[in-house]
Amino acid sequence: MPQTDNLQATMDDLSAQGIHSILTQFCDLHGVAKGKLVPLDDLKEWVENGAGFAGPSIRGTGLGRFGARSEYYGRVQLESLRALPWMPGVAHAVCDGYAGGSPLATCSRQLLKHQIERLKARG
Repeated sequence: MPQTDNLQATMDDLSAQGIHSILTQFCDLHGVAKGKLVPLDDLKEWVENGAGFAGPSIRGTGLGRFGARSEYYGRVQLESLRALPWMPGVAHAVCDGYAGGSPLATCSRQLLKHQIERLKARG
């Protein structure tokens, strides 16, 4: 979890740039970009819990229609936030996939992180 000071500094910096919205985005297992615009004012929520998406509608996640693991949450990676010069007032954020409060094994970024750890272990 990012420190509150770092989070607030990031929000202040983005606000000073005229940013009011964040394009939260991830890629599904087929390489298709998914995302939505969320307000900058709720950045803490997007970092800690994530922006919610209907899990069953995202191909390859294996998420069911009901229950705690039916929602896909894209948690904003604070270090990825960048203003989009072609979309004034909007910053882009890369998201990691979570469901039920845990990293989602079928999230492309979670899979990548897992493979990187396996490679590190091999030296």
